[in-house]
Amino acid sequence: MQEGGAPRGKRGSGEPRTVVVSFKAPKSLLQAVEELVEMGFFNSRSEVIRTAIFNLLREIERERRVRMEVGYR
Repeated sequence: MQEGGAPRGKRGSGEPRTVVVSFKAPKSLLQAVEELVEMGFFNSRSEVIRTAIFNLLREIERERRVRMEVGYR
């Protein structure tokens, strides 16, 4: 939640749709992210980072399922 506790989601839902996350990254990584935005692949740096995290989690889940299937054979 942002400072002040204001939710960033549907009004009255009580739960924020998004929260602000702060992290450190190498300048070269930020430059690559900004280039993706400038080239029009994404609308914002936040969108790049959300997509990257989503894809990472999806890949980890896929690998977990494969390991479970192999373990049950």
